[in-house]
Amino acid sequence: MENVYGEVSESVGGAEVAVTNILRNPNQDPHLLGADVETAKAVSKADIAITNGTDCGPWLSQLLKRSPKAAGFPHLARDPKTFPAIAESPNDALAKRDAAHADPYRQRLKPSEAPIHALTSLIVRLKAACVGAMVTATEPVFGKMLSVFGIDVRHTGFLVAIMNNA
Repeated sequence: MENVYGEVSESVGGAEVAVTNILRNPNQDPHLLGADVETAKAVSKADIAITNGTDCGPWLSQLLKRSPKAAGFPHLARDPKTFPAIAESPNDALAKRDAAHADPYRQRLKPSEAPIHALTSLIVRLKAACVGAMVTATEPVFGKMLSVFGIDVRHTGFLVAIMNNA
């Protein structure tokens, strides 16, 4: 899930872009990702840097301060109301950086609309099936979706304690 912006950017950018995801392990907690030489080089060489989350770590903030090319999208992938922005934001950044390919970027953006509509329909069905459900979570990342489904998150103190390794 954490590479969703990279995957969308590759899809929209096509052959005109090369995407490097600094978070490569889907089992890695992105909040615990630290800087290393390879990551610093990748960020410094990027024409566009897309971050998922406003709290991406002080080390990344410092790297991006040296380069005014970042675009941050705080956990949009977790809120279905913002799903279209997941594709539109990288598309806009690519078109701004490379106006000569703006039309192909827009054309490659269009196929993303059908899956978004299908997902929205699935969410409506899941919401109906989840009425009155309660869960205890150990990570708040999926909180937006739980809220959309109408699921009551219980024991939030436990969630905070687990999240903070307390």
